[in-house]
Amino acid sequence: MRFTTLIFLFVLVVSLLPAQTTVYSQFSGTWTTTNIWNSEANGSGMSFSTVDDPTVSVVIQTGHDITLPNSGYSVDNLTVEAGASLKANIGVNRYVQVYGTSVILDGTIGLAGDGFSLDINGPSCTITGSGSVNMSRLQKDCGDPGVAPATDLTISCDLNLGWSSSASILCTGNPSNSIQRTFNVTISPGATVTVAGDISIDATNGTNSSWQDGTFTVNGILDIADDLYVVTSSNPAGGDITYAIGNGGRIIVRSQVLGNTGATGAANANLNIMDGGTLELTGPGAVFTSLSATKNVTTLGASSTMEYSGTSAQTVEDFFTYANVVVSGGGQKNLEGNTTINGTLTLTNGLVQLSTFNLTIGPAGGTTSGSPDSYVKTNSTGVLKQTGAGGQVNYPLGNSNFNPALLTNSGASDVFAMRVLDDVFTNGTSGGLITGNAVDRTWLVDEAAVGGSDLLLDVQWNAAEELSGFSRGNCYVSHYMGSGWNEDTPGGASGGDPYSRSRSGITTPSPFAVASSGSLPIELTQFEVQLHKETVHLNWSTASETNNDYFAIERSTDGHGFTEIGRVGGAGTVREPRAYTYLDRQPAPGLNYYRLRQVDVDGRFSLGPLRSVWLGMAGQARIFPSPADTYVRIQWAETGNAEATAWELFDAAGRLLMNGRAEDSETMTEIPVQHLLPGAYLIRTTSVRQAWSQAFLKG
Repeated sequence: MRFTTLIFLFVLVVSLLPAQTTVYSQFSGTWTTTNIWNSEANGSGMSFSTVDDPTVSVVIQTGHDITLPNSGYSVDNLTVEAGASLKANIGVNRYVQVYGTSVILDGTIGLAGDGFSLDINGPSCTITGSGSVNMSRLQKDCGDPGVAPATDLTISCDLNLGWSSSASILCTGNPSNSIQRTFNVTISPGATVTVAGDISIDATNGTNSSWQDGTFTVNGILDIADDLYVVTSSNPAGGDITYAIGNGGRIIVRSQVLGNTGATGAANANLNIMDGGTLELTGPGAVFTSLSATKNVTTLGASSTMEYSGTSAQTVEDFFTYANVVVSGGGQKNLEGNTTINGTLTLTNGLVQLSTFNLTIGPAGGTTSGSPDSYVKTNSTGVLKQTGAGGQVNYPLGNSNFNPALLTNSGASDVFAMRVLDDVFTNGTSGGLITGNAVDRTWLVDEAAVGGSDLLLDVQWNAAEELSGFSRGNCYVSHYMGSGWNEDTPGGASGGDPYSRSRSGITTPSPFAVASSGSLPIELTQFEVQLHKETVHLNWSTASETNNDYFAIERSTDGHGFTEIGRVGGAGTVREPRAYTYLDRQPAPGLNYYRLRQVDVDGRFSLGPLRSVWLGMAGQARIFPSPADTYVRIQWAETGNAEATAWELFDAAGRLLMNGRAEDSETMTEIPVQHLLPGAYLIRTTSVRQAWSQAFLKG
């Protein structure tokens, strides 16, 4: 009779289990160890030998280590207290199925390589805790009885998921193709989820043909060792899957982002990088694969970021119009096609190689300064395009080395394209190589709309790129104008390896290089120009010559754009003096600049110093310099001031500040202006026959 009573009581205790809301571990052991669970934390309630009920919550108390002997135990809520542990103690996946709203993991969950996993099958659940969590897998199993049609999972603590054979977080199972199952996962700000395998919403690798969908929102960090599957094979329309990276969120993909092939299914796979969100790509090679123009929808917020951080070569996808792009990791990033970035290109570590493709920065975008370790490499015909509309625009360019440029456009807004060559050619981009008296680099600049530009170009080079004979203290930015290279005012380079030099007043972009002034391969002892009536006589002489083929005489009206007006044959190689003359019978009215281009028998050339004359009617003059510093000068026409002339200096308000008189035959008058404030002024001259005026600036 007593034995029968004990059996009855045991059956009664077991049958009361579903009525309990929470059970507590009493000691260490397996999930099914005899009397391991009790309805009271202190063990004063009813004891049970297993828990497998979606209405019963489980608490593993401090000091208790619980091992799963098998898989498929159902619970309502799950808590692992600090100092407690829960593991499978085997590499095979063993699941606890959670149907409640809370998983609290303050203890030790699993181990490296442990198979402990969770099925989240209820309508809503949040995982929190401060423990060490190394589980294998986290999923919704649509094949489990009683699984909710839609599940919202929030992860608010750090998790390590070690399953690497296939997807680590996924919606799996196949109850019926006609039943919709939704799995929405959110990683909270401050939480990091690290996975050893793939991430897929629609079953393993996104290949399930049943109706499974959901949204994976990352507001913290999701670090994926393998692939991110932006893929769904859901046949019913509306079974879309979405990955959304929120403000401050980051998904790190260490292999590939795989897209739909477009061959099956009615649903779309969405990738939405919202404002402030970042997708970091570290995998080598083509990090985006099989993106479909009809099955993949990619949305990039205006302040979103795509970061290419691989340590080896990566392919930059041209499928998108980027917002912000960060280059890091040190590996070379190769454009796959013409690419547009509407935000900022941040160059941290690694080269962006253009090859034959163009990289366009949108009107509101820009680039960081770049460095020898990180710049846009123009190794072929591809160019970097940016909008110039008043401010200084940075072009962090180079080919074999970092040779950036700064471009300031004071004219009409335009899009300027630039690339760098590692050589300097006699004809800009063709002809023989220039092997001396220059920096071995060419900056090619082009504009979208011809005309209207007013550019200042600043270029940078390294000491190792300076060719023989180059003078760093007496150099200039040379501009190829179609008929030859023309020099600018020579001066010293700025900086100290790297060095830089600038040129202003550029209205027609073309090839630019840096050259030295006056470094001719001859001993030029004299070069003079004189006006005789209305013709200009040029005279020069040499002490010796080496391989001198000819002198090209070049003329300019602005000191920048020169045109060849004649040639005089050279003497080849001689060691005795030679004298030369040339007569310019048609000089331009006003100021004329002249220089000699000495050309060797092998086609190499150098430019001589500038000389100038003024051609005008009697009484006409010019005011220079402007801006002025200490003096401003009135230079009369070379024919001389034919008659006495009065001059007056006025400020911008029309007030007379100074006056004086230039006598007849006087060719130059100096007016001291060091005491004047910076600004605009006017000088007016008056003689018996005419009056003339010209403005100038005081610096």
